[in-house]
Amino acid sequence: MPVIFRAAIKPTPSISRPQQSVSLSKAQEQARHEAARLIEEAKADIAQEKAAAISEIRAQVAELSVKVAEKILRKELDSSENQMETIDRLLDEVSVK
Repeated sequence: MPVIFRAAIKPTPSISRPQQSVSLSKAQEQARHEAARLIEEAKADIAQEKAAAISEIRAQVAELSVKVAEKILRKELDSSENQMETIDRLLDEVSVK
């Protein structure tokens, strides 16, 4: 008759070994630092985008101002008489200063 041998292997208990546990306070502190870093990066990005937008708006305002001035001058200087009056007035203003 054959002999049947059954064996069961239990895992070695790890309770006696030093454990690597996760410190909740350490994880929270790391999360706070990461959140603060992300907020600072976002603030820097916002400031950079704001500066770029303001610069673009200033350029557009300058361009529009030049176009408006050009239209006004064209309208004022539509005749030779108006041109001469404007030139005389501007020369008088320059010579006074």
